[in-house]
Amino acid sequence: MSLGLGFEYQGLPPQPVITVIEPGGPADRAGVRLGEIIVEVDSQRITGLTDVRQLLVNSNPEVTLVLQQPGQSLTSGLFGFAGMGSLRLGGEAPRRVTIRRSGAPAAGGARRARQPEEARAEEALPAAAQAARERGRELFKAGDWLSAAEAFTEAMEGLGGGRGLSDKVLSQLLTNRALCFQKLEVWDKVEDDARKAMDKNGSSVKAHYLLGKALLEIGRVEDARAALLKSMSLSSSPEFKSYRRSIDAALFMARKRIWEKEQIAIDRADEALREDLLRVAEDMDDQGGDGARGELLEARTCAITRLLSKARVQRSTADVPKGILCPLSHRIMLDPVSTPSGSTYDRDFIETHIKTKGPTDPINPSEKVSLEKLVPNLSLKHYIDDFLEANPWAFDEDTYG
Repeated sequence: MSLGLGFEYQGLPPQPVITVIEPGGPADRAGVRLGEIIVEVDSQRITGLTDVRQLLVNSNPEVTLVLQQPGQSLTSGLFGFAGMGSLRLGGEAPRRVTIRRSGAPAAGGARRARQPEEARAEEALPAAAQAARERGRELFKAGDWLSAAEAFTEAMEGLGGGRGLSDKVLSQLLTNRALCFQKLEVWDKVEDDARKAMDKNGSSVKAHYLLGKALLEIGRVEDARAALLKSMSLSSSPEFKSYRRSIDAALFMARKRIWEKEQIAIDRADEALREDLLRVAEDMDDQGGDGARGELLEARTCAITRLLSKARVQRSTADVPKGILCPLSHRIMLDPVSTPSGSTYDRDFIETHIKTKGPTDPINPSEKVSLEKLVPNLSLKHYIDDFLEANPWAFDEDTYG
C-alpha cells in the first residue's frame, strides 16, 4: 500500500522496486520514477533483513529515500502491472528525494488533526435540508437505498440545486447518495456522484474510494487503481482506519482484474505462437516417406505443446501459505489481529465471533479475549500485502467484494 506516500513497490530487499506511482501524489511531486530501486530509507541502507514497509510506516510526516536506476530494460511483465510500458533506464548515480505525506504540513508548520468526513462536526443546515438528510440516513440503515438516494437528492436540490449549502456539505451528500447507488449497483451514477463530490472536496477519501469502486465495476481497472491509490494516500491518518480495509480490498481486486486481463493476453500470444510453430513444422522438408513425415510432424507438434505447457506452468499461480488464512473464514486475512494467547484471525471475523458467540478464543476456548485485547499483527499484514501484490489471483472477491 502507498501509506500516504503515493507509491508502491514490489520485491523483497535488497532490491525493492517502485512499481506504481499515484499521478499527482506525493511521490510523483517529489520526482520518483517507475522502476527505481529503493536503496535507503531515512539513511538506513536496505539489506536482505530490512523491513522496508516498517521503515516507511515509521517515517512521519515525511520520508527521505535514496533511489537507484537499474541499467537494464524493464517491462510491465517484470512487475506484473499493465500500462507501464517498457522502460530503458541508464546507470545514473543514486539520488536522494524527500516525500511529504498527503496532508502533512510544510516545514515549521503546525500539523492539524484530520477528522473523518462523517465524524466532523456537522454544519447547521436549513430545516428542510436537515430533515431530508436525516430521513436519507434512516432509509439507508433500513436498506431502502432507492428512497434514501431520493432523500439525499431532496436535501441537495430542495433549495434550488443546493444553493445555500457549503461545498463540504454538498460533497458529503453526494457521497451518501453514491453509497446508495453502490448498493443498487448503478455504477454510472456512482461514478457521476463521486466525481461531483471530488469537485466540491478534492481530499474526500470516500469520493475517491467510490470512484475507484465504480470504475472497477465498469471495467476501467487501471483508472480504478489510480483512484483507489489516491484514496489510500488521503486515508493515511489514523482517523481513517475504518476506510482502509475497504480500500485495501478494492485495490487487491483491481490488481486481480489487471492480472486476469494480462493472462488472457498471454494465453492468446501463446496460442498464436503455437500456430506459428506448427505452420513452420508443416512447411519443413519431409524426411523420408509420407509415414515418416507424419510421425516427425506429430513428434514436433507434441514437443511444441510440451514446451508451451511448461512455460505456462512456470508462471502459474503459487500455493497460498496456510499461515495467512484466517482460521474462521479460511480466506486470506486483510487485517490480521492476534489474541493474548497468540492466535491470529482476520479482524472482521474474530470481532463478529466475539460479539455473537462470546469473549473466547476460537482456537483456545479456555482463553478469554475481548475487542480491546486484539493486537494488529503488523509483520503478518506486511507479508500478506507483499504476497497479494505478487500473486493478485489469490484475492478472494467473494469474501471481500
